[in-house]
Amino acid sequence: MNARNEQSEVEYQMSRSSEQTQCYAMQLQIDTFLDGDLVGEQQLAFVGHVAECGGCAVSYTHLTLPTTPYV
Repeated sequence: MNARNEQSEVEYQMSRSSEQTQCYAMQLQIDTFLDGDLVGEQQLAFVGHVAECGGCAVSYTHLTLPTTPYV
């Protein structure tokens, strides 16, 4: 692997790590959002991220689906 490919791989891994960190932070905020406690820029960042990120959208959807009680 040449130096250019190594640099690209390192940059890719760093961006992936950053995305995962951002997703983790957003997923921690789902309950806060549902409670109406995110406001302003925090709310916009959360909504924007969930709209763009399939994984976070799935997590959000799973937490907001109605549940059926076991009878």
